Amino acid sequence: MARALRAGRRRGRPGRAALRQAVPSHLVALPRLLRGRLRRAPDPGRPDPARGPAVPWRGAPPRAARPADERAGDDAAPRRRRTAHPPRGVSATGIAYDRTGTGPPVVLLHGLGGERQVWDGVVEHLRAEREVVTVDLPGFGASAPLAQDVVPTPAAIAEQLARFLGEIGLERPHVAGNSLGGWIALELARRDVVASVTGLCPALWERPLPPKPFVMHRVARTLRPALPALMRTGLGRRAALLGIVARPGDVSPQDALRVASAYASAPAFAATNRAMRSGHFTGGERIRVPVLLAWGELDRLVTPPARALVPRAVSITLPGCSHLPMLDDPALSARTILRGSARTTG
Repeated sequence: MARALRAGRRRGRPGRAALRQAVPSHLVALPRLLRGRLRRAPDPGRPDPARGPAVPWRGAPPRAARPADERAGDDAAPRRRRTAHPPRGVSATGIAYDRTGTGPPVVLLHGLGGERQVWDGVVEHLRAEREVVTVDLPGFGASAPLAQDVVPTPAAIAEQLARFLGEIGLERPHVAGNSLGGWIALELARRDVVASVTGLCPALWERPLPPKPFVMHRVARTLRPALPALMRTGLGRRAALLGIVARPGDVSPQDALRVASAYASAPAFAATNRAMRSGHFTGGERIRVPVLLAWGELDRLVTPPARALVPRAVSITLPGCSHLPMLDDPALSARTILRGSARTTG
């Protein structure tokens, strides 16, 4: 580069023009990058407002490269090609998700007022045997709400999730859902786009429910600034989680804060709650895939309906669990999902 600069001065070229010719082409864009005029490549370790706070991928570490002599026979065997998808992100339909593990894919759907991290303890037990995709439902967590003119019924949410499955390359995955997520999972099965359904305390009732004032939701929104301090106390955790967790005092302050904060901050809570309570699941007789419905022994929010809404479903009881078995007993919840996703025929 110095020789090019001296040659430029001998030919009478201005110093800046000579410098531009002397600098290697891949460095020419450096000043624009430093001034912020070039797009930086996305960094999965940096927070992204559209995707929520960055979290480390819990997937397996990358494989070390194999020696050439071990790869020599690879071309002789047929290869199964699969489009690579990121371990976390936001889809074109606005659904935020995490993806980890290996094996048959299973999609986990949280309940009303929740977010995908409520499954973290369960994922740790599943990822060795299943590829696990956890999602934020539309209008919850880091996912965008449905279009303004769409009422967020479980059926409408299922339609959005069916599009999401195609976007990330999942064809007929297994699906498991808690509460509202269990109802949505059944809607997906009714559309015949999933291989099986496991419902943990699914939101099933025989007729629409009357409107319910959102008193606790308004209280939670008001107390949001104080939630970190409140969740560090056993009394605060009991007040926030009583009725949805069997033993609120056993839930860690971090998990309790995550549940309470998600509940308080969900923009789609009120509209989704109204839409859910104003209807009930129908069409269960058309479901042909295996369905496992698991009911919390201590759950007082939802109980098995007197009439079988899904005639082909198998029902079991989760001992010692309330409405969020994922927090009460992550290992039992994982075993239930493994059992539900092991069958592929009804």
